[in-house]
Amino acid sequence: INLIGDILTRDWLIKVFMYIDTHSHISSEELYPHVDDLLLRAQNVALSAIVNICTDTASLQKGLAIAQKYPWVYNTAAT
Repeated sequence: INLIGDILTRDWLIKVFMYIDTHSHISSEELYPHVDDLLLRAQNVALSAIVNICTDTASLQKGLAIAQKYPWVYNTAAT
């Protein structure tokens, strides 16, 4: 068996492991305008979930809107 070619394929890794970004700021002023592209890229590399850190009321409101559209995005707030 060729472990690299037969077992350790991207699809196999996706099925076996769950990848979570545990600290992101996708609702920040800098990243929010690009959020759809960022989350598409995240899906393409098989992220299972993203924890978005909201640092103020505005980023929390944006984060809640993101989570409505992308249910695999979770928010935490320190406002």
